Amino acid sequence: MAILNLKNARTMYKPKYFKLYELLPPEIYKNEYEGWKLLDERLLETIDVVREIIGKPLICNTWYQGGDRVASGFRSANCKVGAEMSQHRLGRAADLVCAYMSASEMRDVIKEHQDKLPYKVRIEDGVTWLHIDVKNRNDVNKIQLF
Repeated sequence: MAILNLKNARTMYKPKYFKLYELLPPEIYKNEYEGWKLLDERLLETIDVVREIIGKPLICNTWYQGGDRVASGFRSANCKVGAEMSQHRLGRAADLVCAYMSASEMRDVIKEHQDKLPYKVRIEDGVTWLHIDVKNRNDVNKIQLF
């Protein structure tokens, strides 16, 4: 009989404000346990904190509700959207929108409250959505605009 060692069991961070189907494309969203393992826990914690900083609902993928956003979170190797070496393909990036704020306004609010961010982030500047990722970096800045 095998004994389950709960002391060494890994706990996965699951976001408060986002469901798995919002972060995965439809062709990958199958199994909750396996699906969460595709996403970097730093990203999951960061998007929750960003949601709290913004103070309004944020939207990633909408395909589950019949919408057209399917590649705003994790992107598979077969996905034709974005760069081949994108942080999305590593489960480290999300493209978020808000019905109540522009992407520029969201970037400004995040910059004002960057001390609340749990990890260093990169934020894409000059786009109409909030791209945020937790790419590994060696610089000292909490936020890197690119």
